[in-house]
Amino acid sequence: MYAGGAHGMPFKQGFSFDTKTGHMLTLEEVATAPGAKQRMNREIERQIDSVNRQYSYPVYSRFEGVDENYGNFYI
Repeated sequence: MYAGGAHGMPFKQGFSFDTKTGHMLTLEEVATAPGAKQRMNREIERQIDSVNRQYSYPVYSRFEGVDENYGNFYI
């Protein structure tokens, strides 16, 4: 019985590095200014809302804020 087919699952993954040392940067190392994470969260929410308004269904689900332990980000 045929139960489906091959469907790709594309995704993007970003990393940020110190170009002098090659060290992979953490969000904690980058977002050092007071209120930086809050500003990032507001901007991410704004962009998610903008994309979701373009479609009749939500493209992105609930955003709970940046996770400083998550290493996949880029600037």
